[in-house]
Amino acid sequence: MPRGEEDGVSEIVAVLLLVAIGMILAGVIFGGALSLASGMERSAYVAVDAREDPAGAGIRLSSLGGDALGLSPASAGVPLEIYVDDRVGSHRVVPVGTDHLGPGDTLTIWWDGSGYRAAPVLQGHDPLPDGPLDVRLVDGRHHTLIALIEVRAGGSTATTTTAPEFRVDFAVPVVQKDHPAVFTGTVVSGAPETWSWTFTSTGGREYGPYAGRSATFTFTNRGSGWKATLTATDPSGRSFTVTKPVDVQ
Repeated sequence: MPRGEEDGVSEIVAVLLLVAIGMILAGVIFGGALSLASGMERSAYVAVDAREDPAGAGIRLSSLGGDALGLSPASAGVPLEIYVDDRVGSHRVVPVGTDHLGPGDTLTIWWDGSGYRAAPVLQGHDPLPDGPLDVRLVDGRHHTLIALIEVRAGGSTATTTTAPEFRVDFAVPVVQKDHPAVFTGTVVSGAPETWSWTFTSTGGREYGPYAGRSATFTFTNRGSGWKATLTATDPSGRSFTVTKPVDVQ
């Protein structure tokens, strides 16, 4: 074959190879994007209503529609965490005798003197704390807010918004005596600018404040009377405080 014809064939082969490589890369990229998109989970959706019992005994939380929500790790549905925010701080609600909240279901949340409980039927209770009460529903998979229900003392009808103005939270780690424990704040909504931690002993002695989103503290006595308090402040000066008990082993 003449030299010129060989060069022409080589150029055609090179172009075909480039086209083939481009098609393979496009397929790989498309497949990866499709896989990523299919693996993304949407946040749970639920339409809810909440209002205080006329006698002030509890808060009735009703699911009007949306996803089925699970209240325990073993239950079916999207994992749900329920919190009540009162003038003292944020409290996670403990379900009693139930493990789900689905469309048409109603739970009654009450205060038993040490924390908030929830069940289909109201059980032994103390009067609800004075002041406004907020109920938050959080998607347990991503720790994202599903709904905020503002329940005002006196039985007023609740209103639901898509997000609170400014809220933070934290999980209590496993704590052992004389071993440093690390506490880390999480953002529920808003943009905290400063974080401050204090720790209170069983005898009422306060340690701190410690600045920073995370704080390390060594507990010197065993017992369940310790408390950890996180206060976060946003750029506009608004603050939110969460206090939780700490069981030192």
